Amino acid sequence: MIPSRTTRPEVPRDRRWEINAVLEIELEKISSWLKDEANTKFGALRDKERTLQAGSALPEQVQALFGAEDVAIDPQILDDASTGKLGRQAPAASGIAMASVLKWVFLCAEVLIFTFLYLAHLANWLVILVGGLLAVGGYLTGLGGGTLIVAHESKGSLRSVRGWVCLIVGLIIVGGIAYARTGGEEEGAFPVVAVTVGMALAIAVLEIMEMLMRRKYRELWEKMYSAQVWYASQKHRERYSDGLWSKIYGAAVDAAERKVRDANNVQPYLQRAPGKV
Repeated sequence: MIPSRTTRPEVPRDRRWEINAVLEIELEKISSWLKDEANTKFGALRDKERTLQAGSALPEQVQALFGAEDVAIDPQILDDASTGKLGRQAPAASGIAMASVLKWVFLCAEVLIFTFLYLAHLANWLVILVGGLLAVGGYLTGLGGGTLIVAHESKGSLRSVRGWVCLIVGLIIVGGIAYARTGGEEEGAFPVVAVTVGMALAIAVLEIMEMLMRRKYRELWEKMYSAQVWYASQKHRERYSDGLWSKIYGAAVDAAERKVRDANNVQPYLQRAPGKV
């Protein structure tokens, strides 16, 4: 069966921003398929001319799939992809990973601080729940804020029920806990709450940063992939016009015939070998 076109996940991470990445992957796919077809057909027919005739329609099949004219591209995107501008504009994968790691560090630390207070007999076990709620509140605040920013950038408005719900619930949790812990009779509660609320807000900021960086990276990657597919389709059409697919198939048939001929030449020696012992 003829191979399918290269999907976005198939492009290696280290070649994600190269304009010819999809082309080279597909050239390997097509070449391997044509060679497999040549070997299979020659093995069945055992005649070079008949094998070449049986595979005469294969280049058209390749052209119909890989050289399709239905790929549209913005010339500016193609230029940015070719010059490496899209790759330079994309957030670094290490930066996205760092924001995610720091977010989870703060989430865990939020709970661990209150767990330490409980283990040190400075508070009852409910403070562990407080720490968990602060972590969740910070995350929801960031999720809501990030969702609203994305909605504003993509749609030009802040109409996002999910964004507003997450933001309001997150702020209520963080603000409510801060008020409850500092408004009571406990002395010395303010420094601890100030630190933990600050951590909750840091979680929110990191979540927003991660969301925005991932969104920008994904959008630029989609543009890059569309440019790679367009470029590959153009080159496939050129190779079809140059007769490359027929040449690859013909060379594979010649190689298959040569292998069979060499095997037939070697066979008498293999038969005589036991008699020489």
